[in-house]
Amino acid sequence: MAKLGSEFDIKLEWMPYLLNANTPEEGEDLMKHLRAKYGEEATARFSGPNNPLDNAGAKLSPPVIFNKVRKVIPTVRPHRVVEWVTETYDAVKADAFMEILFRRYCMRLPHLPSSALDVFP
Repeated sequence: MAKLGSEFDIKLEWMPYLLNANTPEEGEDLMKHLRAKYGEEATARFSGPNNPLDNAGAKLSPPVIFNKVRKVIPTVRPHRVVEWVTETYDAVKADAFMEILFRRYCMRLPHLPSSALDVFP
C-alpha cells in the first residue's frame, strides 16, 4: 500500500474468521492437523523444503521465517483483542497489532501479547 502513495485512499480493516473452529485450546501440531484434514499429500507438501508456506513468507517485507515447530492454535482471543484495539484506538493501530501477532505466532517468538496493552501502553 505504501507503494501506491497518496493517490488512493485505502482503509484496511481486519475481519475475523475461524478456519478451524474446533481447534483445542492447547493447539494442535500442524502436520497432524493437515494429515487429518487433507491427507498425506498435504503433509508431504508442507513438510519439505521450498514448501508453499515458507515460499510465501520469504516474499514478505520484511520476510517471515517460519519456525519449524508449527501449531494450529485457536484464534478467538486474538481476534477479540484486535477488535478491542480497533474500538479503543483506531484501524492503524489494529493493523500494527495484527502484524505483531502474525509475526510472533508464525515465527514463535517468546512473547505473544496477551493483550493490546503489551503493545500500546
